[in-house]
Amino acid sequence: MIQIGSILTVLDNSGPFEARCINVLKNKSHASFGDQVVLAIQSVKSNSRILAGTVQIGLIVQTRKSLVFPDGSRLVQKHNGVVLLNSRKDLLASRINAPIVLFSKDSNSDLLVPKVSQNSYRLFYKLRILSTSSV
Repeated sequence: MIQIGSILTVLDNSGPFEARCINVLKNKSHASFGDQVVLAIQSVKSNSRILAGTVQIGLIVQTRKSLVFPDGSRLVQKHNGVVLLNSRKDLLASRINAPIVLFSKDSNSDLLVPKVSQNSYRLFYKLRILSTSSV
């Protein structure tokens, strides 16, 4: 679960290394997999076009808190990860630098496992295209 003040690792090639969560969108107290957050960039590469201290919107793609699936299995990841979005809510970068988990629809229902919003599902579809094309 990502709260205000949590440090996140930026997993794309847009330039920043770390970002701090300053707000969780949708008026929630915490964010989890598939939620959008407002970030303050903490550290960047030397040749980055995004500067430290700027405010960006990001999509949570990895969390340290384990995801529990309906069959009882769990997914535990190493760190909290985010990809940056532009003003049109599209991906800012062209490549993802870490493995991310992309879920397909459950055969028994139309819901994603775990649930993500419809807008986030569109972004995860673009992430799937990026991850398959860069291999």
